[in-house]
Amino acid sequence: MHSVRETLRFTADLRLSTILSRQAKDELVQSLIVELGLVECAEIRIGNPGGGEAGQGGTRGISGGERRRVSAAIQLLTNPSLLLCDEVTSGVFD
Repeated sequence: MHSVRETLRFTADLRLSTILSRQAKDELVQSLIVELGLVECAEIRIGNPGGGEAGQGGTRGISGGERRRVSAAIQLLTNPSLLLCDEVTSGVFD
C-alpha cells in the first residue's frame, strides 16, 4: 500500500517517463493533489477495501470519495483530450 502522493508519482513515472523531467512530474502531481482536494490525505496510505470501520482486519486508509478522486487524478496525469465520468463521480468535482 502506498500513499496518495506515492501512487500519483509512480503513475507519472510510468506514463510520462520520457515526456517530462522529474521536477515537472512532481509539480504536476502536486497541482492535481491541490485541484482535486487531496491535500489533507496526500500522505495517507490508500488502504484496502477490507479495512472498514467495523475493524475487518484491513488498513482503513482514505475515504471512498478520496479514492475516486485519486482514480480521476491518475487518468488526468496524461492530460486526456476526453474524460468520461460516470454518475458515480457525482459530487466529486463540485
